[in-house]
Amino acid sequence: MNPFDSIPFPILTTQRLLLRQLKQSDASAIFQIKSNRSVAQFLNRPLMVSLKEATAFIEKINTGIEKNKWLFWAIELEESKQLVGTICLWQFEEKERSIEIGFEMNPEFQQKGFATESSKAVVDFACQNQVFKKLKGITNKLNSSSIKVMTNAGFSFVRELSSEDKFEEEMQEELVLYEIEL
Repeated sequence: MNPFDSIPFPILTTQRLLLRQLKQSDASAIFQIKSNRSVAQFLNRPLMVSLKEATAFIEKINTGIEKNKWLFWAIELEESKQLVGTICLWQFEEKERSIEIGFEMNPEFQQKGFATESSKAVVDFACQNQVFKKLKGITNKLNSSSIKVMTNAGFSFVRELSSEDKFEEEMQEELVLYEIEL
């Protein structure tokens, strides 16, 4: 069972936002997000160092969408058409029919409700998809902004992740799991 088999790429709209597929012209905005230390503070990934990496990232994401591996949206301001962040559904687990949500915001646009607004749109989308039973969010327990976004989008705290969970060793003790039943 693949939750994305028959889905043409879904464009989602909210009061202030358009969630759409990434395009190559987004490379500069993606680079701004993925090269920012404050954005990467709670993530176990290296910072991007070139625009070429951002272009390759967009290609990788769109190839994954074509292969039905995930959905990955650019979060764009409806009025200005400016890309302010990204949000995705990935890590589908067939056995429990769960999917994980992930999001990143350009620091210039944090604390303005855009992450919560886009998260609610993605939760609504996941609710309409009959394949999913559970939506998960995993973040560092010190990442209060991410926790606030998930809580405001309807997620509930489940537990801190432990050594039995399959995550990278150095991150395990810092991660918490939030979920929403669909």
